[in-house]
Amino acid sequence: MAEVPAVSSAPSTATPFQRGTFAGTPAVSSAPPAATPNSRKLKARVQRLERSKEKLQDQLQDTKEALKDAQIEADRVQTELLKLEEAASILAKAEKTIMKLQTSVATLKCDGDKFRRWWLTEYYSLKVVLELVPNREDVETIASASHARFSTYSK
Repeated sequence: MAEVPAVSSAPSTATPFQRGTFAGTPAVSSAPPAATPNSRKLKARVQRLERSKEKLQDQLQDTKEALKDAQIEADRVQTELLKLEEAASILAKAEKTIMKLQTSVATLKCDGDKFRRWWLTEYYSLKVVLELVPNREDVETIASASHARFSTYSK
């Protein structure tokens, strides 16, 4: 290190730290200081840190963009999920309706089978009764009307 000059006891007109002077010593000269190995190392380190800062800022910007993209994708997926939940609700209602309709169809088939059996019984019973009727013309009229009813309701 450089030696500090001795302070004289003579009164000085300059106050300490006035214009970079202390106890009458001149301030830093206006000429740039000579580059020392330490200052070169510091400058190189500052440059590395600035490059690192730029890289980190670029990475931060990329991360922000990726986060925005992920948020947009998450919103899209959430909207799609809501649509799927709504579709599932509609599907559940449709399945309930189908089950009710299947029950109704089964009931109607059962009722139709009962009705058909009743008509068959009535038809064959009528056939037996008609054989007992003495006038053949009356039998044909009654039989054709009964057969027409049977054909209509047994389909």
